[in-house]
Amino acid sequence: MTAFRRGDLFFGLLQVYARTTGRLHCELAWSGDGFRWNQIPSHPIFAEPGPPGVWDAGMVLLAESPVEVHNELWFYYGGFQKDHNAQNNPCAIGLLKAERERLVGLRPSGKNPGYVLIRPFNPRGKRLLVNAKITGELRAELRVSNNKTVEGWTLTDCDPVRKSGFAQELTWHGKPLGECGLKELQIRFELRDAELFTFDFEERR
Repeated sequence: MTAFRRGDLFFGLLQVYARTTGRLHCELAWSGDGFRWNQIPSHPIFAEPGPPGVWDAGMVLLAESPVEVHNELWFYYGGFQKDHNAQNNPCAIGLLKAERERLVGLRPSGKNPGYVLIRPFNPRGKRLLVNAKITGELRAELRVSNNKTVEGWTLTDCDPVRKSGFAQELTWHGKPLGECGLKELQIRFELRDAELFTFDFEERR
C-alpha cells in the first residue's frame, strides 16, 4: 500500500491481489495516525484494470501520491496488459483524475436529510469552509458540550449554501464562525440532497 497525506488524514492506495485470476486492483484506505487504517465496509474499487484485451487489463499499480492540478488530483499508474503471473507482460503509464479532496464523501441514504456531528474544537478567529456537491442545500448549527444548540447559531439561523464548491463559507445571518464567542463547540451539518467531502477552518480576513 502506498500512502499520502491530505489535510489531517493519511490516505492509502491498497493493492489487492486476486489469487484466482492474478489481477490487481486498488482500494482506498485512510488513517488519522498512520498506524490504524480504515476502509469503507463494502470495499469499493478505487482503480480497476480495464476490460479484456486493452493495455491495462491485467493490473493497475498506482504511484505513491497524486499531483494536485488546479481542482483535480492526478493519479499516475502503471498498467499491465496481463495478470501478475504472466511473463513478457506489456506495460505503460496511465492517468486517473479525481476532483480535489473528493475521494470520500457523506450524503443522505434517502430523501430525508442527513446529519454529521464533528468532534469539539476551538473556533476563535476562524471561518468555516465546506467542500460539497449540492443539489438541495447544506446548513450547519453550533452545539456545546451538553449537546444543546447555541442561540443565534442554529440551523434556522444558518445562511444555506445551495451551490457546489470546493471552499464555500458557512455563515449565520452573515456572521462567520469565529464570532460565536465560544471557546469549544461542535458543528452539526445538515445535508439536504447534498454531499459533504471536507470542511476546513481559516483565519478571518
